[in-house]
Amino acid sequence: MNHSSHQIQIKAIDQALLALFEERARLCRTAKQPAQAAIDDMLRRTQGDLHATVIHDLFSLLDQCCNQRRNQSSDQSRHKGAEQQS
Repeated sequence: MNHSSHQIQIKAIDQALLALFEERARLCRTAKQPAQAAIDDMLRRTQGDLHATVIHDLFSLLDQCCNQRRNQSSDQSRHKGAEQQS
């Protein structure tokens, strides 16, 4: 496989990952409870080139971002409700 073929595959994977991250963020935003990845389960299953610390950090950051966004959405909803009652 040549360099160009690898780059095409990497680009396709990156696009798929982004779509999955966006879907995960959308689900987290509408969930009743904060997001929490099953990190321990993922760490037990990892067998690839990514070190367990990287996987842990990635999903911790995703959860943090999703939960911040979820909290911002909740705050905005409460603010709009208060304005409508005024």
